[in-house]
Amino acid sequence: MEESKKEEIKDLLEKNLKVSEENNDLLKGIIRHSRWSLALTIIKWVIIVGVTLGAYYYFEPLWNKTMDLYRSIIESTSTTSDVKTDQVKNNLNLIRLSL
Repeated sequence: MEESKKEEIKDLLEKNLKVSEENNDLLKGIIRHSRWSLALTIIKWVIIVGVTLGAYYYFEPLWNKTMDLYRSIIESTSTTSDVKTDQVKNNLNLIRLSL
């Protein structure tokens, strides 16, 4: 009876060792996957930030020129409207004086 218990314990220990080794292999795979996922996420964000900065560097002169053109159009429009407003006020004053 004692011999059968020793054999049973030995079998159980061998099964336990086999399951532990399988678990160890699975955990190593999970850790490997996690590391690759982290590395690829970092690479993805480096690319996103790099493309954004590159686009800003490339398009900044075009944007500045466009904004300068817009400002000049706005200034010329406001100057023209100021002149027209002044002319209208002067004409109204002349009309009042003549009445």
